[in-house]
Amino acid sequence: MTNSQQQDAEESRQPHREVILHYHLFKNAGTSLDLILKQNFTAGWCEHEGPGPGWRAENVTEYLMQNPEIVVLSSHTALLPTPVLPNATVHPIIFVRHPIDRIRSIYEFERKQIAETDGARMAKETDIVGYIRWRLHRKGDRSIRNFQAYRLAFAAPDMRDGSRMTEQERVSVAIETLPFIGVVERFDKSLAKLQQLLKPVFPHIDFKPTNANVTQKAGKSLNDRLADLKDEIGADLYDDIVKTNELDLQIFEEVQRKSDTLG
Repeated sequence: MTNSQQQDAEESRQPHREVILHYHLFKNAGTSLDLILKQNFTAGWCEHEGPGPGWRAENVTEYLMQNPEIVVLSSHTALLPTPVLPNATVHPIIFVRHPIDRIRSIYEFERKQIAETDGARMAKETDIVGYIRWRLHRKGDRSIRNFQAYRLAFAAPDMRDGSRMTEQERVSVAIETLPFIGVVERFDKSLAKLQQLLKPVFPHIDFKPTNANVTQKAGKSLNDRLADLKDEIGADLYDDIVKTNELDLQIFEEVQRKSDTLG
């Protein structure tokens, strides 16, 4: 028997591993979801960030293989595509949000957080107009510039059939192939669908809705919050952030439509 055959035989004797990987996008209800996951999986839940802003999929794979006790891994920096582990299934979870409403949430969070980051410092030093302009003109800063498209696009390779894929094409692949993409504005409904998806594998789970780390104005609809933001920052700057986030707005609408189709 070759070494490869021996390895395959050893893996076949081990129980199949099931792992949940939460791609925790900043200000996309990730804290609330992590609280729910931690309540359900306790010691099996783990939060870990890779070195630098992007934790490549191959390095995430290595980390999961080195830590077989992990059932749920949550990370702000983990990048798609979904890791492929021997004798294991990885269940990716990611939420999207209306990108313009997300900007308000980011600013309010950064104003309050105790941190020495450039964003936290700038949010405390200026109003939301100054903060938005700073982010938009900062080279390489995708924080409020089609951020969700940027992160989803990692699900697909740069090249396909010898041609370079656009970010929009790669995002389309992500939306079609990822088994679950939740919507922050429909958090409870998305949570119910996630439980339905995972229940056959984790029959003990009970995902009860919770709201943690919420910064948006309570009791106001999405349209009301967007109208308030437009009034506060002015129509010209509002139009700028809408144009800058056209792809994220398309993602938001498409994921909502897909969610409605699934029932």
